[in-house]
Amino acid sequence: MTLEDMVDLLGLRLEDAEEKKFTAGFKIQALNNAQIKLANMLLNPYLTELQVLATSQTATTGVLAIDDILAYDVLRGSEGILNVKISSGKYFHKIDLTDLKKTENSFLNAATDNPLYYVFQNRLYVLPTSITTVDVLYLKIPAHLDNSFTCVAVPDTPTPSTFIGDDSQSLSAVNDHYNNTVIWSDEYSSYHVVTGYAGASRTFTVGPGATDAFGNSTFKFVTDGFEELRTSNVTSELNSSLHELVVSLAEAESWAMDSDQERRKTAQASVLDEVRALNAAYRKADGIGTKGDERTNVQA
Repeated sequence: MTLEDMVDLLGLRLEDAEEKKFTAGFKIQALNNAQIKLANMLLNPYLTELQVLATSQTATTGVLAIDDILAYDVLRGSEGILNVKISSGKYFHKIDLTDLKKTENSFLNAATDNPLYYVFQNRLYVLPTSITTVDVLYLKIPAHLDNSFTCVAVPDTPTPSTFIGDDSQSLSAVNDHYNNTVIWSDEYSSYHVVTGYAGASRTFTVGPGATDAFGNSTFKFVTDGFEELRTSNVTSELNSSLHELVVSLAEAESWAMDSDQERRKTAQASVLDEVRALNAAYRKADGIGTKGDERTNVQA
């Protein structure tokens, strides 16, 4: 389902297809919240689309700052770190911080043949500290469902307050069409207000300006009324079989905001029942070299 499909379906579920009560911006935010909630409910094997492998990450004296080494935010914090291995070497064994003292025992001491890791204060610690390069497999938070567009160039005389949008992304050809809208810059992690827009060249002028000239970065509209544009080009990163569950969770959140607790409970219960069935249907492999992962039939 595209984001447009999800917004339309959610509108029908809420009996508000004409958006008299729930705006498109509200529904998109509800869908964004819902996909993260659903990802947190499901077992990891259902979230393979969110797996990311960060290779050859540098550990400085055995420490890797998670925010610095990983390109995406991690789902479920330390539980989202699926495994760590020495680059071109052995896999690490995860230990709890409370078990750290046990590694002082010579029989349990970390070594290159028995590497250990633990997570503390958003940092990944590897033992022994002589290990300097590791690979990290983790689950990322699903990408935000939004209307983003790309800066493909800067004017001939670049400034920190101007950039040119990609013509292939259906930006308006009308002068000042986006004036006074708020946009977010992924490049600088900052908000800007559009103060001028030249439709023929798709040149944006924003304030405040960036710390330097904009590069080939991505922007997204924040102002309500614009973030729902081109939603037919956006899809959730979750498996398509889970999209309807995302809509149902968003429906529950919407009814909660509307103070209709009965309909909220009904929508939420349907999701929880299906999530329980999915998680119950999964069974780990019996062991290496035996049988593969199994699915058990769920009785209706």
